[in-house]
Amino acid sequence: MSSAIRDGEMVYVKRASEARLRRGDIVLVKTEPGFRLHRLIYVDPIRDVFITRGDSGSQEDAPVGRDQILGVAVAKDVRLGTRMVRASFRGLGGSFLRMAARSQSIIGKFSSRLGLPWHRTTLPRSLRFLTR
Repeated sequence: MSSAIRDGEMVYVKRASEARLRRGDIVLVKTEPGFRLHRLIYVDPIRDVFITRGDSGSQEDAPVGRDQILGVAVAKDVRLGTRMVRASFRGLGGSFLRMAARSQSIIGKFSSRLGLPWHRTTLPRSLRFLTR
Protein backbone atom coordinates (compact mmCIF):
# COMPACT_ATOMS: atom_id res chain seq x y z
CA MET A 1 0.00 0.00 0.00
CA SER A 2 1.29 3.44 -0.85
CA SER A 3 1.79 5.84 2.04
CA ALA A 4 -1.06 8.26 2.75
CA ILE A 5 1.46 10.75 4.15
CA ARG A 6 4.82 11.45 2.57
CA ASP A 7 7.89 13.13 4.02
CA GLY A 8 7.55 16.89 4.21
CA GLU A 9 3.75 17.03 4.01
CA MET A 10 1.77 19.21 6.42
CA VAL A 11 -0.64 17.08 8.48
CA TYR A 12 -3.47 18.30 10.73
CA VAL A 13 -4.01 16.33 13.93
CA LYS A 14 -6.99 16.34 16.31
CA ARG A 15 -6.45 15.46 19.98
CA ALA A 16 -7.02 11.79 20.68
CA SER A 17 -9.16 12.68 23.71
CA GLU A 18 -11.67 14.28 21.31
CA ALA A 19 -11.74 11.33 18.92
CA ARG A 20 -13.21 7.86 18.95
CA LEU A 21 -10.34 5.68 17.80
CA ARG A 22 -11.22 3.29 15.00
CA ARG A 23 -9.37 0.75 12.92
CA GLY A 24 -7.98 2.54 9.87
CA ASP A 25 -7.37 5.88 11.62
CA ILE A 26 -3.93 7.43 11.22
CA VAL A 27 -2.71 8.23 14.72
CA LEU A 28 0.16 10.22 16.22
CA VAL A 29 1.89 7.97 18.75
CA LYS A 30 4.66 8.79 21.23
CA THR A 31 6.91 5.84 22.07
CA GLU A 32 10.43 5.42 23.44
CA PRO A 33 12.15 5.91 20.04
CA GLY A 34 10.04 9.03 19.28
CA PHE A 35 6.89 10.11 17.47
CA ARG A 36 5.25 8.35 14.53
CA LEU A 37 2.14 8.70 12.37
CA HIS A 38 0.90 5.20 11.58
CA ARG A 39 -2.42 3.57 10.80
CA LEU A 40 -4.35 1.72 13.51
CA ILE A 41 -4.78 -1.91 12.51
CA TYR A 42 -6.00 -3.33 15.83
CA VAL A 43 -8.15 -1.56 18.43
CA ASP A 44 -9.15 -3.05 21.80
CA PRO A 45 -10.13 -0.18 24.12
CA ILE A 46 -11.31 -2.54 26.87
CA ARG A 47 -7.84 -4.11 27.25
CA ASP A 48 -6.16 -0.77 26.30
CA VAL A 49 -4.27 -2.36 23.40
CA PHE A 50 -3.71 -0.51 20.13
CA ILE A 51 -1.48 -1.78 17.32
CA THR A 52 -0.27 0.38 14.44
CA ARG A 53 1.60 -0.21 11.21
CA GLY A 54 2.96 2.12 8.56
CA ASP A 55 1.10 1.95 5.24
CA SER A 56 4.21 0.67 3.47
CA GLY A 57 5.33 -1.49 6.41
CA SER A 58 5.20 -5.25 6.51
CA GLN A 59 5.34 -5.62 10.30
CA GLU A 60 3.10 -4.31 13.05
CA ASP A 61 4.53 -1.89 15.58
CA ALA A 62 4.70 -2.83 19.25
CA PRO A 63 1.33 -2.46 21.03
CA VAL A 64 0.66 0.89 22.71
CA GLY A 65 -1.84 2.12 25.28
CA ARG A 66 -4.42 4.89 24.86
CA ASP A 67 -2.22 7.29 26.83
CA GLN A 68 0.53 7.01 24.17
CA ILE A 69 -1.82 8.05 21.37
CA LEU A 70 -1.65 11.84 21.19
CA GLY A 71 -3.93 12.50 18.24
CA VAL A 72 -5.64 11.43 15.04
CA ALA A 73 -4.63 12.79 11.63
CA VAL A 74 -7.70 14.43 10.08
CA ALA A 75 -6.30 16.15 6.96
CA LYS A 76 -3.19 17.10 5.03
CA ASP A 77 -2.24 19.86 2.61
CA VAL A 78 -2.00 18.90 -1.06
CA ARG A 79 -0.89 21.01 -4.00
CA LEU A 80 -3.36 21.55 -6.82
CA GLY A 81 -1.89 23.80 -9.45
CA THR A 82 -0.32 26.72 -7.61
CA ARG A 83 -2.49 26.46 -4.51
CA MET A 84 -2.28 24.39 -1.35
CA VAL A 85 -5.61 22.80 -0.42
CA ARG A 86 -6.54 20.95 2.77
CA ALA A 87 -7.70 17.40 1.97
CA SER A 88 -9.51 15.42 4.64
CA PHE A 89 -8.60 11.79 5.31
CA ARG A 90 -12.29 10.92 5.59
CA GLY A 91 -14.98 11.41 3.01
CA LEU A 92 -15.26 11.50 -0.74
CA GLY A 93 -14.13 15.12 -1.15
CA GLY A 94 -10.81 14.52 0.61
CA SER A 95 -10.21 11.33 -1.35
CA PHE A 96 -10.84 13.17 -4.60
CA LEU A 97 -8.47 16.01 -3.70
CA ARG A 98 -5.68 13.62 -2.70
CA MET A 99 -6.18 11.57 -5.86
CA ALA A 100 -6.15 14.70 -8.07
CA ALA A 101 -2.95 15.98 -6.45
CA ARG A 102 -1.23 12.60 -6.79
CA SER A 103 -2.34 12.29 -10.43
CA GLN A 104 -1.04 15.78 -11.15
CA SER A 105 2.32 14.84 -9.66
CA ILE A 106 2.58 11.59 -11.64
CA ILE A 107 1.58 13.24 -14.92
CA GLY A 108 4.17 15.97 -14.32
CA LYS A 109 6.94 13.41 -13.75
CA PHE A 110 6.14 11.39 -16.86
CA SER A 111 5.64 14.41 -19.10
CA SER A 112 8.97 15.93 -18.08
CA ARG A 113 10.74 12.66 -18.91
CA LEU A 114 9.04 12.55 -22.29
CA GLY A 115 9.69 16.24 -22.95
CA LEU A 116 5.98 17.15 -23.03
CA PRO A 117 4.80 20.66 -22.07
CA TRP A 118 3.10 19.89 -18.74
CA HIS A 119 3.75 22.15 -15.80
CA ARG A 120 2.95 21.22 -12.24
CA THR A 121 1.61 24.70 -11.66
CA THR A 122 -0.99 24.33 -14.43
CA LEU A 123 -4.32 23.23 -13.01
CA PRO A 124 -6.81 21.68 -15.45
CA ARG A 125 -10.03 23.70 -15.81
CA SER A 126 -12.08 20.76 -14.54
CA LEU A 127 -10.32 21.04 -11.15
CA ARG A 128 -10.23 24.85 -10.71
CA PHE A 129 -13.46 24.88 -8.71
CA LEU A 130 -11.68 22.95 -5.93
CA THR A 131 -9.37 25.83 -5.10
CA ARG A 132 -11.97 28.60 -4.75
